[in-house]
Amino acid sequence: EYMGTSLDHFGMSINAESKPLLGKRPTTSVYSTVAGASASNAALYDSIGNALYRSVGSGGRAVSQWSVASRPRLDTNTVQFHAPDGGKLDLGVHQMPWGDLIRFLDTDINPENLKGSRGISEFAASSRLTANGPNVMTPPKVTPEWQKYLHAYANMFMFLLFVASILCFIIYRLNTKNSINLWLGVVLLIVIFLTSTMEYFQSRAAANVMAQIAGLVSSSTIVVRDGVERQVPPAELVLGDVIRVRAGDRVPADIRLLWTNDMKVDNASLTGEAEPQLRFIETTSAEMLETANVAFSGTLVTDGEGIGVVVHTGDACMIGQIAGMAASDKGQRTPLEIEISRFVRIIGIISAILSSTIFVLAIFIGKDTVAVSAYDAMGLLVANVPQGLPATVAITLFIAAKRMRASNVVVKTLQQVETLGSVSVICSDKTGTLTQNRMTASNCWIPAATGSAGEDVFVTLREATSAAVPPSAIQVLTETPHGRSLLHSLTLCSRSKFAGTSGGRMTSMATAIESAQTIGDATESGFLRLAAKVFDFEGHRSATEKIFEVPFNSLNKFQLSIHDGVGPTRTDGVNRVLYLKGAPEIVLTKCKYYYDDGMVRREIDAAFKARFEKQYKTLGSMGERVLGFSELPLDAATGLDRVDPAHFDFEEGTVPLADLVFVGLVSLIDPPKATVPAAVEMCRTAGIQIIMMTGDHPITAEAIARQVGIIVGRTAEQIAAEEGIPLHAVDQSRVDAVVVHGTKIASMSADEWESVLSKREVVFARMSPMHKV
Repeated sequence: EYMGTSLDHFGMSINAESKPLLGKRPTTSVYSTVAGASASNAALYDSIGNALYRSVGSGGRAVSQWSVASRPRLDTNTVQFHAPDGGKLDLGVHQMPWGDLIRFLDTDINPENLKGSRGISEFAASSRLTANGPNVMTPPKVTPEWQKYLHAYANMFMFLLFVASILCFIIYRLNTKNSINLWLGVVLLIVIFLTSTMEYFQSRAAANVMAQIAGLVSSSTIVVRDGVERQVPPAELVLGDVIRVRAGDRVPADIRLLWTNDMKVDNASLTGEAEPQLRFIETTSAEMLETANVAFSGTLVTDGEGIGVVVHTGDACMIGQIAGMAASDKGQRTPLEIEISRFVRIIGIISAILSSTIFVLAIFIGKDTVAVSAYDAMGLLVANVPQGLPATVAITLFIAAKRMRASNVVVKTLQQVETLGSVSVICSDKTGTLTQNRMTASNCWIPAATGSAGEDVFVTLREATSAAVPPSAIQVLTETPHGRSLLHSLTLCSRSKFAGTSGGRMTSMATAIESAQTIGDATESGFLRLAAKVFDFEGHRSATEKIFEVPFNSLNKFQLSIHDGVGPTRTDGVNRVLYLKGAPEIVLTKCKYYYDDGMVRREIDAAFKARFEKQYKTLGSMGERVLGFSELPLDAATGLDRVDPAHFDFEEGTVPLADLVFVGLVSLIDPPKATVPAAVEMCRTAGIQIIMMTGDHPITAEAIARQVGIIVGRTAEQIAAEEGIPLHAVDQSRVDAVVVHGTKIASMSADEWESVLSKREVVFARMSPMHKV
């Protein structure tokens, strides 16, 4: 029945008697009319329809032969259809047309009229909760502390020392006149106790740190059941629930979005993207982690709000799958454990051979008694055991672990400290590990700021090895009229401020600007930090009044604000100015002029547009996010210099959005940590290869990798571009570095893996958390 209903969406038909499917090949035009579909999704639905045609229509199977999984598969996040002969078809829950998904989840939702949606009933919710369990991840098996403590004794070295201690007691029993063997046996037991206890407490400290990484869901969730909004604990959410999330909420389950209002989520913990990501209701990718119409459990809603339907709960959520994969890793023995086992075997064999030899020689050559011979043999056996070595190793590792903890490195076991010395390859995440996880203004292009020969130049806004703004950039931004225009635009056309303030002023100027907490969008926070380093932005904001504002939204792709009181800082003396920032291509369409040297207005022509495109693409190719800035002085000529602020109404069209003056471009990047390049170089010197893995775009990944020194050579793409040859014609022996897109990993052959890993400089981009695990 479900397949028959679904096939209606894909332009196929079956008869009421469930006879073989009639293969009527679908066309793209069929899918443009699917509820919730858009033109951009037509190709996606077409590919799904064609897959159905190939897998089902031409196969001649009866509908009754197909079975549908009761819930999405955990490893693919898809609904899978199975056939008796092994055939199958996967449809991602984020790709399915709304009609099919609603029927699959058995919930009452009207995507065209959310107010009329009733969600599921309380009875259905109770039944699903009983059948599928609560919306919580299965906790890992808890080992009692006493078992953990005893496990610290369970290694070959401790066993060897214990055997030596028992032998000492036996030797003392054979000759009670020599008490040194008794004391040696006691000392060995004390060494065993102290060494194992140190190992136990080190493991316990690491476990306590890991246990603190919790609380990633909200305390309550707004859900619609029986057509009524109510609050329920996140653990009681079930498949098909319709929930609402707002800024500041943790998403309690994986949801497919029905409606959004400038909703942004922080996916850094899943994808490594430093900047919050906009959410839409349209499918934007076949990959679930890449699509914009899904919000994942545990991620933070940073802006806006949204309504979605629960498609995954508990262990089926993306974060639950990752946790399950991590828990399934049984690990392997460390090099130290392997060497200790080998050492114990060698010592044991040698000691047994020598002791047996001495025992035999003492009886047959020395004519000693059996008791005396055994005494000598056991004494030799104990002498061959390096009693001080375990304590020395344990104390050394404990000191090293303590030093590493001081550097915020969690060491689970003491043996893993030594493993660090055996490392030949380090696979590192980017966001927050190699980079600061903080958007920082990097470069800007101001049309009026040119080089000595009149050529376009970038103004670098940060030092290469620190977060400081170069003196030359400060001079351009504060001492030139075109620079001040850009600085004032990014300072005033902003809603961000430093945390713990009322108007943007930091509570203590002693607080480092880079580490100070901010309230607002990550991009605006980057501009805020730039302004704080360059001039008295607080005084400038206080001296002006924001009389009107249009916040940024995904539809307009720009932010606009109008300010009074800016005249004293301008050369033209205009007191009211409209500032606009946003996507560069959008900003340019609203501009008629640009500022040339001396703040001379010049009309935008084809030559200027070519300059703009070149600089925009150059900044983008560096892996940086670029925003455009413009302004419109509201002087007497506009007739808006003295009108009441209430006159401005965006919906009524009384806000001027034409004939603006283009001011410049500013780019931002999540910069590398200052200590990373030196650390990378140190690893290179030691012969350690560093592989970067990130969820960011390949361009951004390569840019950061070059900044920190992970990539210094040329990629195949660079060689092809420089020599003007096709990519497949590049000789791989000339390639020094490779950037691999995460979507290719699953389909890579053994030869392709060998080719990638043969390079010393490797970066994996668009990696999913499952890839990393």
